[in-house]
Amino acid sequence: MTTVERRHLEGVEHPGGSWETDTRCEQMLEQLRHEPDADQCSQLYTALVTDHLHLVDAIAARYRRRGIDWDDLVQVGRLGLCKAIRGYQPGKGRTFVAYAIPTISGEIKRHFRDTVWAVRPPRRLQEIQLQLREHQVRLVQNLGHHPSEQELAAATGVDEGELREAQLAQHVASTVSIDASSTSGAAWSDRLTTGTDDYAAVEARLVLRPAMRELPQRERRVIYLRFVRGLTQQEIGAELGVSQMQVSRLLSQILAKLRQRISSLDRAS
Repeated sequence: MTTVERRHLEGVEHPGGSWETDTRCEQMLEQLRHEPDADQCSQLYTALVTDHLHLVDAIAARYRRRGIDWDDLVQVGRLGLCKAIRGYQPGKGRTFVAYAIPTISGEIKRHFRDTVWAVRPPRRLQEIQLQLREHQVRLVQNLGHHPSEQELAAATGVDEGELREAQLAQHVASTVSIDASSTSGAAWSDRLTTGTDDYAAVEARLVLRPAMRELPQRERRVIYLRFVRGLTQQEIGAELGVSQMQVSRLLSQILAKLRQRISSLDRAS
């Protein structure tokens, strides 16, 4: 068995003994491959699936609490087991379990890649993100602390820039409905409302714009200083070199002009 195969087998226990001495499984697979009777093939296939359901559960458990329901994980894993039974060739060098484990894991990883993302990042980042989760657990055990970006990059063999992008990709795997309750008990949508009528504000700007264009530059500047910059009449007077009283009279005249112009536009429309 190769080093890669042994790594795949780590943490997967065989309730009946050693994986590598399961000769009964190999014999059943060999018989299935050459059995001409359809009913006998069906019985062998069912027995092989049943004998390895615990293997699927052990592999699926590695991916728990990552945004996919447990039942869905198990179902995808079992499809991977069926794929492994169909694709395995007895006597080609590897035991069935050494072949089945990466096949089942691959099916589950593809399911994550294809379905879990609310906002789909590039496939390369999805694959790195899945690698990170596997390596993080192993590195924490081996190092005794949470791995740094440099340690993770070395373990996964990816560039640190890509690693950071993949870590950010973890946050788009799932979304929360704006109707869901926040920590305060109120819906998130309630916190998004501004309390203002934005449509009315847009309509007001559209109506006001042509009337403003007809004002002289000095009067437009007064409007800008008062209603955009929020200056007081005294501050505007200092800017223009006039008294506060003059600014007050000027504002009244300008606003009267604007009201008259807007009213004429409304009548014309």
